[in-house]
Amino acid sequence: MPRFISITFLILVALTGCSWANKTITLEQVVSAIQKEGIELVSEEVGPNRILVNVQPQLFSLSNSGDKTIKEYIYIYIYDTEKNAKQAEIDQQFDTTAATFLYNYRHKNTLIVYSSQKKNDRHNEQIEAVLKKL
Repeated sequence: MPRFISITFLILVALTGCSWANKTITLEQVVSAIQKEGIELVSEEVGPNRILVNVQPQLFSLSNSGDKTIKEYIYIYIYDTEKNAKQAEIDQQFDTTAATFLYNYRHKNTLIVYSSQKKNDRHNEQIEAVLKKL
């Protein structure tokens, strides 16, 4: 009998762990976490050429950029599965000019693409901190 209880307990722990690991992240969670890191987001219209693995991203411009002449954007893709987010990162090939730099950040079912007209990583630590908290 104790062996049966131990096996049942282990199965429940495994199932609980699996369901926790597969928890999907929502757009609201990502936006809230980014804002808590001090990045101000302004919602923008996004064109149809940004669809990756059948998902249209939510596009935000960064309003707290130090230099107002440099445009910075964050594309947030939320997928049903982590597998689709991985595939989107592989498929991601934005049509960009030579003056545009892209940085990809993927966590679970989320892909964030940071786009800037100037090569910089000033938001790198903030975005990575966001993903660690999700």
